[in-house]
Amino acid sequence: MSNRKKWRWIFTGFAVVIFILIAVCLVLFEKHKKDDDNKDYEDNIITPPQTTEVYATSLSLNVPETIQILNNTKVKLSSGYINVTPIAALSKLTYEVTKKSGDDINGITFINNTINANSVGTYSIKFKVPKSATTNFSKIINIVVYEDENSSHIYQISNSLVVGESKNINELFAMLNAINWNEN
Repeated sequence: MSNRKKWRWIFTGFAVVIFILIAVCLVLFEKHKKDDDNKDYEDNIITPPQTTEVYATSLSLNVPETIQILNNTKVKLSSGYINVTPIAALSKLTYEVTKKSGDDINGITFINNTINANSVGTYSIKFKVPKSATTNFSKIINIVVYEDENSSHIYQISNSLVVGESKNINELFAMLNAINWNEN
């Protein structure tokens, strides 16, 4: 075999090896590029937040259905007067004050668990908490604001206390047995 043919075989073999290496590199580069593109695509997919909506299973109030108070006075509701199960749903509790009768739509205000009576009339406070996406549990407290102190079912009979002296509650306040309250 001539020297020239040897070099041709060597050059052809070398060209084939170079061609194969280039082809393998291109295949690997394309595969790596597709993996990166898929990773970028997966990273750019906007997934909805994985929050679970909390709904109430019960709502109860630990106050009377009707509260009667004298005009220009206030009533502070004690802590724990409202119970929502589960407790996490308590953050979704809302309330609405409405007028049933009377002249002033703002006859009462309800701020920081305190009912302020501003005008004579009958009002309600409606508490609501969602029990599903479309329905609510609700409870209502009726508020009757009256003008005449004689309409009160509890009245004060003593105006003084002495420090260190104990008194029975019945010595300070009295409760009427029968209440006759008429709405004008």
